[in-house]
Amino acid sequence: GPHMRYVEIHRNLKGLRKYMAEQAKTNLKLKQRMGDMRREIRKSVGQLTTGGMAANKDKQQKIKSILTEALSNQVESALVDPNNFVVEPRKPVEGATNNDPLLPSIFVYLINIFAKAAISQFINEAGARPETADPVGICVAAILSEPDFLWRGASLIDILIAKFRIVCPVLFGYRGSEKTEQGRQRLGWWKESGQWISEQQHMDRMTGLGAGFAAISLRKFALSKKQNPYPPRFYWMAMAKIVNTPPAEISNTQCVVLKAMVQNYEAKFIEFYGSAAIAALRTALIDFPARAPHKSAAVNSLEVLAQMLKRDTGLDLG
Repeated sequence: GPHMRYVEIHRNLKGLRKYMAEQAKTNLKLKQRMGDMRREIRKSVGQLTTGGMAANKDKQQKIKSILTEALSNQVESALVDPNNFVVEPRKPVEGATNNDPLLPSIFVYLINIFAKAAISQFINEAGARPETADPVGICVAAILSEPDFLWRGASLIDILIAKFRIVCPVLFGYRGSEKTEQGRQRLGWWKESGQWISEQQHMDRMTGLGAGFAAISLRKFALSKKQNPYPPRFYWMAMAKIVNTPPAEISNTQCVVLKAMVQNYEAKFIEFYGSAAIAALRTALIDFPARAPHKSAAVNSLEVLAQMLKRDTGLDLG
């Protein structure tokens, strides 16, 4: 299924990185330009969270122009098969911008750099300040839905989602206990120099990634001619996977991700799904924590969020 496929995509992206380094040894044009393009993208994504709407528009424009340059392949990078980086194999689509079986490797590589930079922002910025996730989500949705950057009628967002699956597995239905090595691995608990990061660092990462996931999957495309690269049904599915966990398997990691997905995003969720969203929020913030066998701080924070929503927005989940 898609899970194994995401693992393959992730592996293929590692291979692509090596392939770019190989090409750079013999292609001077590529070698000179590739590093700069990579840095520009990282820098632009890094500045998204602070500048406000107008500044973010400029950064988005910058990223778009670099990817446009990459697609034109002035640096003469080798061509690669994008099917190696998408979940479902694609056939040509009537009237699509890019129907060729191959795309410039520099383009796919820089989409990968863009995806990595977005995830870094979620982890490093949105963990402490979840509200900074939104401008990054806006940029991700805008760039990946650019008609010129689609391949055979759809976006290359699978590259980003394959990374999300590695860093925040609970969004994809993975479960585990924080108390065991294997459980921690299944929950995406990170290691640095062979040591597990602290619990606080882990939960901060999960907060940033939960908010980031919501920022990407709850974007409104109703007034846009572009198609949404990651529609809200994926948000719904991720929430369902967490709240349908059997009580004995509920983890603090899931609670932290769930809270981050909901906080600041409840209005957008309700806008998409109406009364079904309100029922889902009741399940997530009232029933789910009530079923948890251990009333940890993470479990309680879901109930506290329900009370905050009632106080601040009048939304009574009962």
